[in-house]
Amino acid sequence: MIAKTFTRSRRPGHPGLLSALLFVVAAVAGCERVPLVAPTQSTISLFATANVIAANGSTQLIATVREQAGAAVPNGTVVTFTTTLGSIEPREARTQDGTVTVRLVSSGQSGTAIVKAFSGNSTSDAVEIRIGGAAASRVVLSATPSVVPGTGGTVQLVAVVTDSAGNRLAGVPVTFTATAGALGVGTVISDLNGEARNTLTTTRGSVVTASAGGQLAQVTIAVNVGPVVAVTPPTGVPTARQQAAVFAITVSPGGGLTGSPISNVRVDWGDDDFVNLGAVSGAINVAHVYDGGGTYLVTVTATDTSGQQSSVSTVVVIAEPLPLNVNISASASVARPNQPVTFTANVTSSGGGSTSVDLFEWTFIGADVTDRARTTGNSISYAFGSIGTKTIKVVVHGTFGSVGTGQIQISVELPPAP
Repeated sequence: MIAKTFTRSRRPGHPGLLSALLFVVAAVAGCERVPLVAPTQSTISLFATANVIAANGSTQLIATVREQAGAAVPNGTVVTFTTTLGSIEPREARTQDGTVTVRLVSSGQSGTAIVKAFSGNSTSDAVEIRIGGAAASRVVLSATPSVVPGTGGTVQLVAVVTDSAGNRLAGVPVTFTATAGALGVGTVISDLNGEARNTLTTTRGSVVTASAGGQLAQVTIAVNVGPVVAVTPPTGVPTARQQAAVFAITVSPGGGLTGSPISNVRVDWGDDDFVNLGAVSGAINVAHVYDGGGTYLVTVTATDTSGQQSSVSTVVVIAEPLPLNVNISASASVARPNQPVTFTANVTSSGGGSTSVDLFEWTFIGADVTDRARTTGNSISYAFGSIGTKTIKVVVHGTFGSVGTGQIQISVELPPAP
């Protein structure tokens, strides 16, 4: 009887309790699966920290979600982002104090990204972010040099990309084209300074175009023939320090696209000396005195007003001055001790050169003495104090570097006995 009563008391309540438990579990599970979104009539404000980015760059996106009354939506409200270019990382984010922060990452493609944020039935206004070339508002192109020689040359090209505010843009693809010559590359990405650098090698005039985001810039490269220069060395062999070497120089402007006049002619003599003749043209004679004999390479360089140069060289041989012939005469061939004797150096040229002398260096040599003296004249008196054979030497220094030597001997004897 007791067991029967117990069984009856359990049967009526069991199905109701189980149903209630299942309902609670289902309700809890359902709350976890349904995302929390912004209430109806909420407002989403969206802005980007940078509205211009490089083709491989990124920028932060910040969305603020407010309920109709102005309060921040509950933490954890899901906000979803969309873009027409690039990607959003992450595409969905949950609010904290009504704000979420994500990042727009470009894919390397230039264009304008249209970005929006939404949650529930609320959507933000679109934000436009210009990527790569789409941000370019102006391109400035320069070339250094802008004129190449007739034999050809290489030009350094620099394209500067800026936005509408004048800010330089990095990461923008810049495409180069040229009507003549060879470009280093076809497309260059602007660096952190907004500069895209390239080269052009050409032997002909060329028009170079740089384009970025629909903006164009051009520069013209001209070809110029440099000045025409000729030099003729002196006839014969000039003597160092005595004769000037005379060179005949002819200079005329080039006949290229500019035909620029001569601005300067420089002559390098080959001995670490040079002269600037200035803006000369036509035929001129230029002289130079060399300090020493030898073979020298003389180079003449003409520069025109466009900066073009032409050079020509020649060789000149310079001779050392011919030696001087020196003969010493004495006022006495036999002298007494302490008796002054006058010595005279007679100088002649060995080849018709100059006999002008600056200095005579005398040496008096005996068994017991060696004396030295210098004179600017060719005579000197000297007395030996001892007997014996004495040697007198002289070294003669010519005014223009010639040198000569001479020598004589005399005998110094005691007087005969009375």
